Amino acid sequence: MANTPALSVLIPFFNEEGNVHPVIDEIHAALAGIDFEIICVNDCSADATSMELAEAKARHPHTVVVLNHVARRGKSAALFSGLRSARGEWVQLLDGDGQNDPHDTARLWAEIIAPGAPAPRRGSASLPASVTAATIQASSGYSRVWPMACAVSCCATMRQTQAVAGS
Repeated sequence: MANTPALSVLIPFFNEEGNVHPVIDEIHAALAGIDFEIICVNDCSADATSMELAEAKARHPHTVVVLNHVARRGKSAALFSGLRSARGEWVQLLDGDGQNDPHDTARLWAEIIAPGAPAPRRGSASLPASVTAATIQASSGYSRVWPMACAVSCCATMRQTQAVAGS
């Protein structure tokens, strides 16, 4: 992995024993060919999540970063901790329970980012409002963040906008 990966995948974990390895393995399979890192933030889980994250870090030392909160702070704090550590030009937010499909990230990467789409920025006149809403720049200062739910709808919106602009 390069010093600055193209993509940081940020995953907050809280009591996700049994989900850690499947989620991380699925991300590795889905994002093959993309320079990425996975930032895992354990929000003081009471189960074996911390142990499973340590195992994942040992299995994937070049891509997995593990941060551990010493006290429970909640999902927002876990996201903030992860964003502060993110080195990628773009950041994808996924949940630790496996409810988001990392293959959607690969599809979005191929359709939007790889062709050179500009980062969504607050107040940008050149991007649709839904794309701008996909950023959390106001709360984090990070302008290239796409939560999965927003990103999936933004992909369709950007294709529609590009089609209209091209006509």
